[in-house]
Amino acid sequence: MSFGSMSQNPMLFYLLIGVIILAALAAKLYALLQRHRLKNVADAFPGQIISGLFRTYFLGTWENRQFMLRATYGPRSFPPVLRIVMLTPCRFRLNMRLESFSDGIFKSIGLNREVQTGDNAFDGMFFLQSDDAAAVQSLFSSKEAKEAARSLSMNGFQLRFDQEGITAVKVNYNPALDPVLIKLLLEQMDVLAKSLPA
Repeated sequence: MSFGSMSQNPMLFYLLIGVIILAALAAKLYALLQRHRLKNVADAFPGQIISGLFRTYFLGTWENRQFMLRATYGPRSFPPVLRIVMLTPCRFRLNMRLESFSDGIFKSIGLNREVQTGDNAFDGMFFLQSDDAAAVQSLFSSKEAKEAARSLSMNGFQLRFDQEGITAVKVNYNPALDPVLIKLLLEQMDVLAKSLPA
């Protein structure tokens, strides 16, 4: 369909304009809904809600560290996702999740390449992928950092460390965004940030 064919059929042109207007209104409504859902977090922490066309998030401060909280909701076929980023850049990359049964099997036969910390219980619990094994070993030489990672993981979060910071992601979270629980998560992430190697 070209613009020329639309000019010959004005109904098609008006239909296209209507679809564009509806999409813009839906995006605006979604942003307003997101702002409403983030309000209790904004009331509990210093910071601000930032809205874009397709992205609304809370940028706040906790214990002199900046963090970003983004909660996405979709239709029933897409579960809600909570993403918290403590904006403390890391000089290495690390993806960390609870180790699955298949991870353990592949690790035992040497097919998985993962970082080991030297703590058998910790290494058996987590699958660690990183570009800097020494930095990961230094990070988790601290008992407090191991406990913080365990706590976050047992609450359903996967962790990522990179140049943006420390990211905790949870799929299928409770959409209520309780500020008390957010504070507990930030406390654990702060322990990890303090344990980062220099």
